[in-house]
This record gives sequence, structure tokens and C-alpha cells, in this order.
Amino acid sequence: MLGYTIRRLLLAVFVLWGVATVVFVIVRMVPADPALLIAGESATPEQLAAIREDMGLDQPLIVQYVQYLVNAIQGDFGDSYRQGVPAMELIAEVLPNTALLAFLACLLALIISL
Repeated sequence: MLGYTIRRLLLAVFVLWGVATVVFVIVRMVPADPALLIAGESATPEQLAAIREDMGLDQPLIVQYVQYLVNAIQGDFGDSYRQGVPAMELIAEVLPNTALLAFLACLLALIISL
């Protein structure tokens, strides 16, 4: 039983890595320039360059990918561009309600199935 659990946990690590990789690729495939979206249409080239440097968008793609994985492992998901606060704070804010909803949905499914 312990061997099965260890195998499943190792597979979960690979699944999470795969999902993170797919998310990274999809975000990078979007044709919009993130610096331009953050700064707005009236931004100067110097402002755009500063934003790109601050976000690491001036780095090679492989460096961006490794930094993305390292930050994700550490629980650093960056800042929300809309609200200007760390994304983890926003996640922590809605997590209790999400967990309660998931628990109640599982409970309802169990009651209906019985």
C-alpha cells in the first residue's frame, strides 16, 4: 500500500509539472504584449522596457520558464495586475468558501448516492 501511495504522489508531481508547463506555454502564446497591457496605450518605450525588465520578459524563454517553476514551487504566483496585491492573498481570500462549497457538494453527492 505504501508503494502505491508513493507512486501516486510521484505521478501527481509530474501531472502538476505538466499543467504548469501547459499554462506557461499558453500564456506565452497570447499575441498581446503584457507590458503594453499593464502600462496602457500611452506608455513610452522607456516605460515598456522598464516593465519588461521588472517582469523578466527581457530574459530568454527558458530562463523565464525556470523562474516561473521556481516561483510556483515557492508559492509565489506574482502580483495581480488588476488589484496590485500578491495573487496568493487573493487565493487565500476565496479558498475557505471554495473548500466549503467543495465539501458541501461532496456531501450532497454522497447523500444522493446513498
